[in-house]
Amino acid sequence: MVKRKVAALEKVEADLVNLQYKIRRDPKSYAQEFYDQWLAYDAQKQIFLSAPTTASTEDVRKFHDLVDLIAHVADCYPELTAPYSEDLKVLLTQHHATLDSELREKVVGSLGLLRRKDIIDSTNLLTTLFPILVSTPSKTLRALLFKVCISLALGTVPRPSLILSRPMF
Repeated sequence: MVKRKVAALEKVEADLVNLQYKIRRDPKSYAQEFYDQWLAYDAQKQIFLSAPTTASTEDVRKFHDLVDLIAHVADCYPELTAPYSEDLKVLLTQHHATLDSELREKVVGSLGLLRRKDIIDSTNLLTTLFPILVSTPSKTLRALLFKVCISLALGTVPRPSLILSRPMF
């Protein structure tokens, strides 16, 4: 019975990755499917905003996958996903101490992805992340936030060194 649940979770995850691929290729054709996932995200978000510690591991995983999907295709549906970045900021600022560590990392990563897609600006993201950096008790979250804040402040994104990747003659 456990194998059946794991297989079902893997299928849902694979379906979301497949849906992400299809949405990127043809956003208009998959608008209804995305809207269904958006409604599922909104329902899960309400659960996490009301009581983040009482969510089951299955709910956490489902919300994690939905956050990932929406972050990757938010630029395809800008009208529908306009409140998405604010939702993530509210979730992170209010519940950063009680959220699952993988979910926290996914929310921070999704905010960074939205920044790279120019959906949110750097100053807005920094003003959200810096107070959490100072107040969070989690060492791993502080390290992640420090890395993101430094890369935003310097205006850099980690890339391979051009000097090291040049062929030697």
